[in-house]
Amino acid sequence: EDIDYPFYPVVGNHDLTHNGWPLWCNIFHSSFYEFNIILGNTQQYDHFIFLDTASGTLGEEQVRLIEEGILDAKDIEEYIGFKCRYTFVFSHTNIFRPSSLQFSSTFAREETFYLLSQFEEWNVTAVFCGHVHAWDERDFAGVHYVTLDSMSERNSPSRGKYLLVVQLY
Repeated sequence: EDIDYPFYPVVGNHDLTHNGWPLWCNIFHSSFYEFNIILGNTQQYDHFIFLDTASGTLGEEQVRLIEEGILDAKDIEEYIGFKCRYTFVFSHTNIFRPSSLQFSSTFAREETFYLLSQFEEWNVTAVFCGHVHAWDERDFAGVHYVTLDSMSERNSPSRGKYLLVVQLY
């Protein structure tokens, strides 16, 4: 209620425990969704995809929807006639290991390769991940991957202000 910005949640593994899943569903209704923001009169839009990777896997339902092309911006471009400027993906589970001393993603190897391929096919601009609470940034196959440190008040220099500002050039 105190947040002055649009708020789009990504379900994480801690949201699933201690009866958290029913609470999540009651508040947010969905753990897997996407939307577009049309950019004024530019005939362009930005595409936002939120994956449910809280359990360390996509699961059968999300894979089925991905295979059906539900998240493919090309279909949207044909429907509304606008061009996609940027595509952003949000996933709780990280894709890459921030360092050799930290644990890696919990995705099965085949699912990791599947996601890397999908992100490239979707022409994703950036993928934002969490889970390991360690900052990491890298490019792979034309996609920028950012694994975020813990975004909590405890880690913020200014209490109540812990937003990540993304600038694209």
